[in-house]
Formats: sequence, structure tokens, C-alpha cells
Amino acid sequence: MKKITAIAALVLLASACNSSASKTSSQSSSTPAVSYLTISEWNVRFQEDPQISDLRYQVDPKHDSIVNFSSASLISLSQQFGGACALNNAPLGTLSRISDFSAFTSSGHTAPQNVQIGNWYYYFVPAAGSCSPNASVQNLQSQQGAELQSIILYRLQTAPAQSS
Repeated sequence: MKKITAIAALVLLASACNSSASKTSSQSSSTPAVSYLTISEWNVRFQEDPQISDLRYQVDPKHDSIVNFSSASLISLSQQFGGACALNNAPLGTLSRISDFSAFTSSGHTAPQNVQIGNWYYYFVPAAGSCSPNASVQNLQSQQGAELQSIILYRLQTAPAQSS
């Protein structure tokens, strides 16, 4: 009888250890907060990437169908070396939108990779060149521009309505 009681006690102890271990692991594994960059003028957003968490945008003052991108870190670094990585120069590229994609392709242009949200087609255009002669600035610009290009169209979505 003592053997059975001892075995039962071990089984209960092992069971208690397993359940407390699973509780600990579920409590310690928290979901990281997801942050979005919302282009409020267009009512769209995309999930930000931790590699460029300081991303900035500006609707182009001359063309309201173009959004320019830069980052605070790129702007700051370029200022140290006399670069021109300001937001209005779109050193990380631009996001453009058009409502009639057939007009774009019928004019002889090759259709860029795009995503349709509602009545709009969105496409990304990489930066035309380097915004600074400094190698450190060029490396950061290249890295952040490539990351933005790789995520923006895959993560672009309608922004939820703002509650008042």
C-alpha cells in the first residue's frame, strides 16, 4: 500500500510541476505591441518594422498622390555630414496612388508591383539615388530603403475609423 501511495504522490507532484511550468511559460511569453504608421490623409496604414521605427512621411506638397519617406535617424546622421536626406527629398522612396491603373499602363509604362485598396492602386518607388556622399549615411539609407520597400505593399491596409 505504501508503494502505491508513494507512486501516486510522485505522479501528483510531477503533474503539479508540469502545470506550473506551462503557466509560467504562457505568462512569460507576451505578444509584442504592434505599431502602425498611419497616412491619415489617405486613410491607410502599415505595420512598422522595428528596423525603421522612426519612419517619417510627408504628403508631397506639389502632388497629393505621392508620399515621401525618410527616418529621423537618417535625417540626423545626414545632417552631421552635410547630406540632403530631408523628408521632402524622399531619401527612402515614395508611395504613390492612382485611381485608374489602366491609364498608367496604357501610356507605355511597365506596371509596378502594386496593391489595390478600395478604389486606389498603391505602388512604391525607391529613392532615385543617395542623399549624401558619406558612406555611413549611404549604408543606412540603403538598408532602410530596402526594408521599407520590402514591407510597405505587403502591410498596407485601410486604417480603422477614428472614434470621437
